[in-house]
Amino acid sequence: MLLCIPGLYLTLKIASGLYLLWVAIKIVRRSAGATVSGGQNIHHSPGRAFLSGLLTQLSNPATALVFASLFSSVLSSASAPRMSVTLPAMAFIIDVSWYLLVAALLSARSPRHAYLRYRPLIDRCSAGLLAFTGLKLLFR
Repeated sequence: MLLCIPGLYLTLKIASGLYLLWVAIKIVRRSAGATVSGGQNIHHSPGRAFLSGLLTQLSNPATALVFASLFSSVLSSASAPRMSVTLPAMAFIIDVSWYLLVAALLSARSPRHAYLRYRPLIDRCSAGLLAFTGLKLLFR
């Protein structure tokens, strides 16, 4: 059983690197066709909006794949055991904090318009970071 772990790790590392490159390409392609618009004004109660966001995030397999990809690039067999608990806890705290911040900022008109104006640049930078991480996984 222990003999297949390095092979499984290598397989996960390659799959993760390729997945991150694929996501980066999708972001760049989507960004190329993006238009600046105000979007629709949809009003939900805070509870319903939270539940909708939570269910969307929990049902999205891409979220699990992104975290698996990132963890496989950071964790190795030489990592301290406490890191396998610390990293997921940190990821959870960062993820929740990020989505709370984004929801608070983009619910206001001015920040939403600023985001839409700079979205192509933000998308390209994000795609670049994902591509760099994917390449690092593939060639390390």
